[in-house]
This record gives sequence, structure tokens and C-alpha cells, in this order.
Amino acid sequence: MQMVIKLMGTILVALVAIVVFAPKRELYYALEHEWERSGIVIADETITEGPNSLKVEHARLLYQGAPIATVDRAIVRTWLVFSILEIEGIKPLPGMEKLLPITLDKARATHVLWYPTIVTLELNGSFGQAEGELDLLQRRLKLKSPDAGKVEAIRPYLKNDEGSWIYEYRF
Repeated sequence: MQMVIKLMGTILVALVAIVVFAPKRELYYALEHEWERSGIVIADETITEGPNSLKVEHARLLYQGAPIATVDRAIVRTWLVFSILEIEGIKPLPGMEKLLPITLDKARATHVLWYPTIVTLELNGSFGQAEGELDLLQRRLKLKSPDAGKVEAIRPYLKNDEGSWIYEYRF
């Protein structure tokens, strides 16, 4: 019995060490490099690492070289069985309101180990509140919002379903 307890303790310590000592900044740069292939660049950001987190502040988003938005703060926290991404303050730059007709005050994405292909989403912005999920296996994003239909710029992309507005996208 003691052998099993020691083994479980060793595995737990090893997992915690992996989370704490993971090269978070290098993983962020690898992700940024992947986005560059699609024309998305994150510039002028300030990066801060914590034991289980990575914080990016005051970033500018560029699409194919043109600045389109600013992000006040994004933080990724990872625990042994789940990870959370929180983003605050995505605002389109002046002149980009046609491309990005909404602001995003707060977004939260949660991924848990026991549902490896599902990311749950909670959004709050100029469109109101929305909840949904990103299914990585079916390559589908589905958001549901009671208020989003009030925003004229995004209404053509929504379906009305019993008093709520649904946005679906397949990638």
C-alpha cells in the first residue's frame, strides 16, 4: 500500500512540476507563429509568466499587416485537469468598425480534460451576453445569446430560435 501511495505522490509532483516549469512563453510564441500563417499578428504586447499562468497585456491585433483591434488583457491559467483563457477589452481601432462591428468586454474559454474536444465559451460585449461551445472534433462553433439580435451589424449572421439568437460557424 505504501508503494502505491509513493507512486501516486511521485506522479502528482511530476504533473505539478510540468505545469509550473512548462515553457509558457515559448508555447505562446509558437502559437503566435501559427497565427502568422493566417495573416494574424499580435504586436506590442507585454508578456508576464506565473507558476501556472501566462498574461498578455496591451496587445494590438493586425490582420494582413493592417491594425484592426486592441486587447487590454488575456490570461491563460492551466491546472492539472482544466485550463481557462480569459480575455478582456477587445476593441476595434478607429476606422475598423465595419470589419469588427462589436466590442468584446470579456470572454472566457474553458477546456476540461474529460471533454478533450470541447471548449466552453462565455462572452460579454456590445451584443450582450452569449454562451456556447467550440467542438474541435466536429469543427463547429455554436453561440447562443438572448440579446445579440439587437445589434444590426451582426443580425444577418444569426438565426432566431425561441427568443434566443444562435450563431453557428463551421471551420
